[in-house]
Amino acid sequence: MKSYRKKGEPVMKAPYLFCASLLAAAAAFARGGSSLPAGMFSTLGNQIVDQNQNPVRLSCVYWQGMNADDGTLSNLTSPFNGYTANMNAISAAGFNCVRVDINNISLHDSGTALFLQDLDSVVAAAASAGVRIVIVDHDNEGNYGSNDNYSNDCAAQQANGIWYDLGGASDNTDGCNDPGHTTQALFQSDWVSIATRYAGNDTVIGYDLWNEPLSYGDSVWGGGADNDIHLMYQTVGSAMLAVDPGKLIFAECPQNYGPATLFDGVTVGNAPWGDCTGVKSLPVVFTVNGNPIANKVVYDVHLYPDAVSGIASLFGSSSSPAAIKAMNYSFGFLEAQGIAPVWDGESGTGFQTNPDDLNWATMLDQYLNGLLSAQGGPAFSGTQQGMGIAWMTWGTQQTGPGSDNLGILNSDGSLISAQQAIVDPLVYFASAAPALRVLANAVSVSPGATTGNTSTITVTPAGGFTGNVTLTAAVTSSPAGAQNPPTLSFGSTSPLAIPGAIAGAATLTVSTTGATTGAFARADHRKAPWPTAAALASILFLGLPVRRRSLRALLGMLCLLVALTGGVMACGGGSGGGGGGGGNSGTTAGTYTVTVTASSSATQATGTFALTVQ
Repeated sequence: MKSYRKKGEPVMKAPYLFCASLLAAAAAFARGGSSLPAGMFSTLGNQIVDQNQNPVRLSCVYWQGMNADDGTLSNLTSPFNGYTANMNAISAAGFNCVRVDINNISLHDSGTALFLQDLDSVVAAAASAGVRIVIVDHDNEGNYGSNDNYSNDCAAQQANGIWYDLGGASDNTDGCNDPGHTTQALFQSDWVSIATRYAGNDTVIGYDLWNEPLSYGDSVWGGGADNDIHLMYQTVGSAMLAVDPGKLIFAECPQNYGPATLFDGVTVGNAPWGDCTGVKSLPVVFTVNGNPIANKVVYDVHLYPDAVSGIASLFGSSSSPAAIKAMNYSFGFLEAQGIAPVWDGESGTGFQTNPDDLNWATMLDQYLNGLLSAQGGPAFSGTQQGMGIAWMTWGTQQTGPGSDNLGILNSDGSLISAQQAIVDPLVYFASAAPALRVLANAVSVSPGATTGNTSTITVTPAGGFTGNVTLTAAVTSSPAGAQNPPTLSFGSTSPLAIPGAIAGAATLTVSTTGATTGAFARADHRKAPWPTAAALASILFLGLPVRRRSLRALLGMLCLLVALTGGVMACGGGSGGGGGGGGNSGTTAGTYTVTVTASSSATQATGTFALTVQ
């Protein structure tokens, strides 16, 4: 998002032994989902389609690290050791593609050969795992900044707002005080060299030409000036397709935190995820050998919650009606009107700093799956697929300054449950058989709460499914040592009738236990106090002859002491004609995973959501 969003410099951990990698691989569990079909892809209306015109969905994860000068991928050696182990785990997690970043300076320095060798290794490992690759040019100079808060961090987002940093509309820096080295001509040459390197390689399916351009007078859409990013997309994309005509070209819409008049010249508002309004009158069209090519462009936005992007100041919250309205007018119209597909090229949260992230996660799943059409969002029907995504990021959670706690993996290689709950509904399924997809919104409650303790469960049919669906729910992971676990009930909202292609909704009520405090019992003649019990055990022990104070005797006396004191404490919690009880600690605070199962005679599906007990 904005240049102050810092993704944190990847920190490589010490390599684990090979067996540790195997253990981590065992901890990661297969999550289902389909691999992408073989061959290259194109666009048809608001869908990305395969060679047979069947809609597909890019359900990707972003694996960062090569956006740094001569950088390597983060978490490359743990919890999974090496490219192949990581790609296998990515596939098992349900992702069908990986967004991998590069930077320009790494293509022109002493480390270039090794940098490209690493990129080749990524592609080869992805091929062996059946995973596809989208390569993105993330920045020119690969600089993460030198201060603690990464305020000069152009590796996260280039601050000059354009795609080059030498000559033209630049001030000959990247906007982070780094001297520029990349001209417009070199930028195009770099991309053509990458396209040539992977020409005919079906593992690489597309190129995201530039990460997070800015439209504060930096990048503009149209006009032909040196900062016309629309012209750059057409020129560079055409040159790349001339080398390899099969690839998709991703065009990121410049971000505008406004309020401002957007690129269509009419709409006044905010577009922090990207302003695609210029596409209305000026779409990206490539030209190869004099022939226009319009079915290879995918527009690209980045949807982050307030904890990452700081957008609550614009809309009140990341998921408010005002935010959804802005999403609709800045890019959602492309999907809703069937003009072109839009890819959410980055989304993520660490659920660490802002409770609004829970609401944002629910909204994100609903929007990308076409379930907010009543609020003006896109809708999908029949065999159409929802909008694709690249989840930020593959690796354990980053904890350095400005890192936003992004990262989807636990230290054992399993998926962090709260993030898994967001990703699961966005996985691609290719089957045309009758099917269901379950989506649930996250819940955050205080123990014992009777309001705000429901989750709306949306069941979306596919493949012509109709009929009644029985819903069940269970807590499938809990905080360590959790007491008084939540109970779950659908009440009268299950079974759920699905009469046609429209999604159905049910209400799941979450019941938790509030803490109670009991009064201390009054001591009376029936209750032996602690000193009496301890004294009795001591007398019994001291009464033994010295030579008989063996280890067995010591242990026996210790057991007696424990038994006596345990009994005393148990009695002390009882009632002696009006004393209070011991109380109840209530439902243990922490994050629980709730799995919802939708079953019919024809099919079954599951979905998960995060339940946070405060």
